[in-house]
Amino acid sequence: MGFIGIFGGGAVLLVLGLLVVRFLPSEIAAFWRRQGAPTESALKRQSDERLAEMERNIAERNARQGR
Repeated sequence: MGFIGIFGGGAVLLVLGLLVVRFLPSEIAAFWRRQGAPTESALKRQSDERLAEMERNIAERNARQGR
């Protein structure tokens, strides 16, 4: 009886392994792409930083021109 359980468990693991190899690589790749993508808050922060830098540059340029 123990041999049948071991054999059945091995067969289940084999089938699960084949399913993982067949279907999961694209899912894993998509997951990693999503994890590497910047979050909405990071994009907003970056945009705000760029806007502040542009405003500083404009203020410096106007100060050099004597405005």
